[in-house]
Amino acid sequence: MRPIRPRTEAAALALLMALSGCFNPMGSAGDTTGDATSEGSGSGTSQGPGSAPTDGTTEPTSTSTSTTAPPTTLPSQTEATVTSDPTPGTTSEPSTTIEPPPPDCGDLVVGPGEDCDDANDNNNDSCLNNCKAAQCGDGVVFEGVEACDDGSNNADDAPCTMLCQKATCGDNVVCPGCKEECDGNVGCNIACKYSLRYVFVTSQVYRGSLLGGLAGADQLCMELAAGNGGLQGRRFVAWLSTSTADAAERVGASDYPFLRLDDAIIANNSGDLLDAAILAPINIDETKMPIAGVDQVWTGTEADGEVTSLNTLCADWTGGDMGRYGSASALTSQWTDAGLTDCVKEARLYCFQAGY
Repeated sequence: MRPIRPRTEAAALALLMALSGCFNPMGSAGDTTGDATSEGSGSGTSQGPGSAPTDGTTEPTSTSTSTTAPPTTLPSQTEATVTSDPTPGTTSEPSTTIEPPPPDCGDLVVGPGEDCDDANDNNNDSCLNNCKAAQCGDGVVFEGVEACDDGSNNADDAPCTMLCQKATCGDNVVCPGCKEECDGNVGCNIACKYSLRYVFVTSQVYRGSLLGGLAGADQLCMELAAGNGGLQGRRFVAWLSTSTADAAERVGASDYPFLRLDDAIIANNSGDLLDAAILAPINIDETKMPIAGVDQVWTGTEADGEVTSLNTLCADWTGGDMGRYGSASALTSQWTDAGLTDCVKEARLYCFQAGY
């Protein structure tokens, strides 16, 4: 009987193997589910939205996705803002720093890619919420160390300097964004405003239709002022009005006198300038010389500093037919409102030092 037993056992073993083969499809399904789970966590990044597991009822939010996938604020992730199940808090506040937090940021252990890890919610201390060390220029104010931090907008002539300190009058750097006109310049007062405002008439003449609008006219004034060393650092605009802007508004209000370049007072302040008469004619050019020849000056402006008729502005100084002019030799309201002439004719410009 012993020779037969091995055959019986072999046959039984073969039968068991055959029966186990019958269960391979079930075993494959289980393996497939496991593979789908692992592939789902890996493909979520490469495929973007729509690559989440198809069985939403059995796999609501994969743990591996929340710990291994990059945060939705990662700049290189093109579809980061469109997700089927975003993790709460990851997109509610845009990060003020360039880099997103490393995966283990917040565990009190300084890991790979981290400068620090204090695991707190204070983004204004020495360790930012992305586990990077606070530094000037990151756009986050380090309390007790920095007075400000405007990130890439920090500049020595900006409200927040390159050292993350607030610009102040008296630091010898002009900050236009702080409404400073000057800082340490000759003629600059303690409020960083020029105590005197200069005015000149251009030595050159221009067609009213070819001024290039307000921007073109202002540029002409700035170029002429740049040739006079005593005017450098000051901002000049043309005394011109358009359909959308008044000359007086463009120059800005001033409590200080308006002077010619030979120091003759034109007006004691803005109110005096706009009262229909001036104290001295504006007939000195940017070289401190009196003009000769053409006396007409493009203005488009009445004595009160406001725009004249809209059809007398040479199409806002870019074309048109007729333009209003003033007289550089006048002391009355005619200094700005003397008559009309064809826009193709040539006239001068008044250039006023303006505030910021």
